[in-house]
Amino acid sequence: MDDVKNILIIFASVAAVVGVAAAVQLLTSSLTKPLLPLPPSPKGRLPVLGHALAVGASPHITFTEWSKQLGPIFSIQLVSRNWIVLNSAKVVRDLVDLRGSNYSDRHNNPLTDIISRNGEMYGFAKHGDYLRMWRRLTNNTISKSKLQANYNHVFDCESRELLAGLLKNGARHDGVDMDDVTYVYTINVILLILYNRRCATSSDPLFQLIHSINNEFVALSSDMILDSFPILISLFADKKHRAIVLQDSLILYVGNLVEEVRQKLANGEQIPCVAAEFLKMQEKEGITDMAVIQTCGGFTLAGTDTSAYLLMNSSIILANHPEIQDRVHDELLATVGPDRLPEYSDAEKTPYVEAFLLEMLRFRPPRFFGIPHSNVKDDIYEGYRIP
Repeated sequence: MDDVKNILIIFASVAAVVGVAAAVQLLTSSLTKPLLPLPPSPKGRLPVLGHALAVGASPHITFTEWSKQLGPIFSIQLVSRNWIVLNSAKVVRDLVDLRGSNYSDRHNNPLTDIISRNGEMYGFAKHGDYLRMWRRLTNNTISKSKLQANYNHVFDCESRELLAGLLKNGARHDGVDMDDVTYVYTINVILLILYNRRCATSSDPLFQLIHSINNEFVALSSDMILDSFPILISLFADKKHRAIVLQDSLILYVGNLVEEVRQKLANGEQIPCVAAEFLKMQEKEGITDMAVIQTCGGFTLAGTDTSAYLLMNSSIILANHPEIQDRVHDELLATVGPDRLPEYSDAEKTPYVEAFLLEMLRFRPPRFFGIPHSNVKDDIYEGYRIP
């Protein structure tokens, strides 16, 4: 009965919101100047739900088809929110890059607001001085060039461990558990870069804790109902409680890892990791302990699932398309040779491998919607209004 009651309340709330919006539009339409149109919208929009059903289970494929019909920028309605979809490198560069100061905000989501302590976690930070500070600091510590210069040995060592695990378990009659193998790799890469720590196996309690926290984060941050109707958070007490527990768990385990690094620094040890760099900046930049914990926690969440999904999906595609596998192998053999693993410096000499990885990110992205951007103020692009 409680579920039925909640559903009725939700629909009543939706009806009220839609009714008020319609009334406001009728009252103000004659008093305002005609607005520029939103980017074109696909067919199939339903009352209240908008395009939520039309998007389907594979949004990236749906968006590609809609882009062929509507162009590289179009708009969709997902329940109460209008979304602007950018579907070409040029449009993304024009807006997110060249107009980045306007498109670096985040929209409100009640669950991720709880998990990130209202944007204290860098990836969910709202537009402002706090975001600008962390963008500057992370560019100086964990950018692509910094990773290549300071942590190439991490990728090299963990890649060897990954390959050894695949070779060891590949002959088993029940096959290889790709989830286990890839997550050991990605979690260890993140732990070593952030805290100079690693897990020996997937049975390590730290590995299991991080894996479970990542799974819970993905489940909560993908909730479309609360993302579309944040006002209804009081009806979902269980999910709100789970978000609070997740945030507490994140603070506890990341806080312990950061404290380990702090103690080693206090003892005069040189710790090659990002957490150590952030701790050294604290006094100069005025960074709180909680801000360090939140930012490191955000990187832990962001860098684990995404890399694991890419590895698993790439393995599936290569296994099902031996002609692609052969071409990747031939290019690596001709460029790198049989006696060493590929390095960052080989990227420019392996264009097919680079193209394959980029295509994997397009064809099977780790998260279809990622963390949506929000613009600070209304904008106009190619004759379209972006509210």
